[in-house]
Amino acid sequence: MRILIAFVFSSSLMASPISFDQALEEIIKRDTTVPQEQALLNASKSNARSKVLSFLPDLTAGYSKQKTYEVQSETERLNLTASVNLFRFGADYAAYDAANKQLDAQRSRLNEAKLEAELVGVKVLVDNILRVKQVEILEKIVKAKNSSLRTAKARFRRGLTPSAEVDKAKVELNNAKARLNNSLLQLDTAKGNLIALLGHDNVELKWPWLKLLKSKKHDHLKGSFNIEERPDFQKANFELAFREANAKSAVRSFFPTVDFSYTWSETDLESTVHLNERTSLLSITIPIFEGWKDVSNYETQKALSEQARYRLVRIKRDAKSEWKTKEINFDISVQTAKDRDINLGLSRRVYRSTEKRFNKGRVTVNELTQDQNRLLESENLAAQGWGQAHLSLVELCHARGKDVLRCLKTQ
Repeated sequence: MRILIAFVFSSSLMASPISFDQALEEIIKRDTTVPQEQALLNASKSNARSKVLSFLPDLTAGYSKQKTYEVQSETERLNLTASVNLFRFGADYAAYDAANKQLDAQRSRLNEAKLEAELVGVKVLVDNILRVKQVEILEKIVKAKNSSLRTAKARFRRGLTPSAEVDKAKVELNNAKARLNNSLLQLDTAKGNLIALLGHDNVELKWPWLKLLKSKKHDHLKGSFNIEERPDFQKANFELAFREANAKSAVRSFFPTVDFSYTWSETDLESTVHLNERTSLLSITIPIFEGWKDVSNYETQKALSEQARYRLVRIKRDAKSEWKTKEINFDISVQTAKDRDINLGLSRRVYRSTEKRFNKGRVTVNELTQDQNRLLESENLAAQGWGQAHLSLVELCHARGKDVLRCLKTQ
């Protein structure tokens, strides 16, 4: 008899971890702000389409049936009307132009929302990598302090060291375990934030652009700045054009309009008399008094236009300043991370030397602990340095108006 043993694994265990870049793309797709901006973009497209179709004639059809009981008469009427505006002093074209500028502005808002979602995603992913690195570092420290405790106990048994040294080693081990437990709690919190954005935490948590940052292949990211590529500038520029077009449309509503309509109708009286009518109508409408509504609308659109103009001026100033700041921050962050790596190598050599001397009984637990703590700080500072370098890279790309993946492909 054969016995079939089936092992069932969850899909999260079966699936391979996704990369940093893949996780970032999924986070942007799952962002709650991006779909909202996409819905507004679709609405703007529909509005722009309606402005194009407004140049075509309006068609209406009607049917009525009237029955009079006193004289016992019945009338049926069918009509079809086509009406078109012939001249509106450019108000209709200004409305069409405004709708298209509003559509362009909404496209820029969508791109801006994607950059904001990307920055949030990078921050959460970097935080998770830092927490994992911290746990790994503390696990090494706990292992090293365990080894130190065993050495201290062995020397105490041989009468080479007092019991106080063993107690010190125990305290140091317990403190390291406490720090490790605290770090594990922080890692759980970071994973929770990642799951909220991504839906899972099955991500390969390692630095995605470390090789690039350590090399000089990122020099192309600096020195070139085109403000017109930034979504916030594009949005402000299109919003200004949108407000100006609205103001033009509002002021042109003060002038007369010329309209033409053509109506075909068929009337049936008591099913015995049939009347066919064709009516052409050319009308000129001159606004005389609208209760100040047109003037008020124009003043409002003019004020909104001025507001958009100064918003664009402020964005121009801020964008140039931000670019210079992010460029400097990027250089400092990368160099700081490299310096910390060098210092980490030195700290490791110092610790290994002290550990050998401790094993030979030439230094005390306090001296060893001092170098262990120095190594722990160097490890943490090195990890934090590369984390900040990654964030600075993203901020530099965003200052150029590009998402980080597209930015890195630009040579």
